[in-house]
Amino acid sequence: MKTQINPFDTKRYQEEGYFHLKNVFSNEECLEFKKHLLDEIEKGKKQLEDEINSGVEGGHDRDKIADVPRGIHKGMLQDIAHRDAYFMNIAKDERILEAIKPILGEDIVMYRSLSVFKPKGYRQPVGWHQDMAYWKGDGNKVSVWISLDDVDKDTGAMQFVPGTHKTLIDETEVQNEVFSITLKDKYIDKSKSIVAETSRGDMVLFHSTVIHGSGQNETGKDRYTLIFTYQSADDQSHHRGGPPETIC
Repeated sequence: MKTQINPFDTKRYQEEGYFHLKNVFSNEECLEFKKHLLDEIEKGKKQLEDEINSGVEGGHDRDKIADVPRGIHKGMLQDIAHRDAYFMNIAKDERILEAIKPILGEDIVMYRSLSVFKPKGYRQPVGWHQDMAYWKGDGNKVSVWISLDDVDKDTGAMQFVPGTHKTLIDETEVQNEVFSITLKDKYIDKSKSIVAETSRGDMVLFHSTVIHGSGQNETGKDRYTLIFTYQSADDQSHHRGGPPETIC
């Protein structure tokens, strides 16, 4: 079944820098996605443990795709679609493509993929930031955030400041251990921020320069997500070395 996009969704994205689509994936699909993700996270932890135990720890190589996942204990697994073809297939799901084609056109490539997860009791927030502050290429990229659990403010829901995607702020500071490039407080009008609470199977699409972040998980519930970032094939930048993955 295709994702139904109405003109309001596209207009809202252009005006506010994000929009929320409900019930895109079924409960059963998301539980299966999460099962595969948890397996991949365990593989990543083992990969990192093996490297540490070998006594030959490698430095962080930003250009090496699917490298040892050194941020995995901080709630992040980079390059998920290149670690397992199962996730690449999800990234190419027609329901996602039908949502992003009105924004990016018919020829689309993947800029990056990852999972940002907050198991129950994980108390690390993600500070306010714009993704393009540390990304490459053209700024017209769309991230698709797939909720694998029900997520509210207490479990660390995404938060956005609508309309902030129209200007890239170049004054940042190191403030957060997961995403180290965050904005100074003077640039955040928290009175205008919204909390994007989602149900399992929902998608949130957001622009690469919209200001966003998320709180800590203060509950005994999990908060797992998949995130795929796309761009027009005219933009051949990639988060790692080499060309981007062709999606359609």
